[in-house]
Amino acid sequence: VEIGANDGVRGDPIHRYVRDHGWSGIMIEPLPDVFDVLKENYSSYPAVKLLNVAIGKTDGKQTIYTVQIDPEEFSWASQFSSFRRDIVESQARHIPDVASRIRESTIDSITFQTLIEKHADGREVDVLQIDTEGFGLEILKMIDFNVIKPSMINFEVANMSREEKNEATRLLLEQGCRITMGNLDGIAYRLSA
Repeated sequence: VEIGANDGVRGDPIHRYVRDHGWSGIMIEPLPDVFDVLKENYSSYPAVKLLNVAIGKTDGKQTIYTVQIDPEEFSWASQFSSFRRDIVESQARHIPDVASRIRESTIDSITFQTLIEKHADGREVDVLQIDTEGFGLEILKMIDFNVIKPSMINFEVANMSREEKNEATRLLLEQGCRITMGNLDGIAYRLSA
């Protein structure tokens, strides 16, 4: 399961495994225009289910903040979309006038539990990829680890505070995972028995 798939190619740690090894699964991207690019990029991979929703705290609608994309300068700006405006504003080091480019829109959202119940088709979640610009900890807290036991979870930490990183670490250690943290991502994994 990949939450925050964007276009499914640029900076995507899952793409090569789908392309080269035939991985199957679910990719989630909430932004309609970016989802259209994801659909195009994955049109020849029928084993990958694509969903145009966000994972949120409730099923329904949610506000998301995006950056107006300029194809000439900032075609990759959709990667900075977030439920938190302050996270998007913090990208000024990459897009100097980001504050004036922020757009607010309403998107469909489902909970992680709804995702599994309605879209996983009873399959195990072996790998979980989370890139949600500041919402990763909330998603980790939604997971019922008695039901879902991924072998590996790659989750963005670049937009987490120290306290949030510590909370994510504690949560995953309690599930028997080992963890390695980098500047951008954390990886939690289980050792084979």
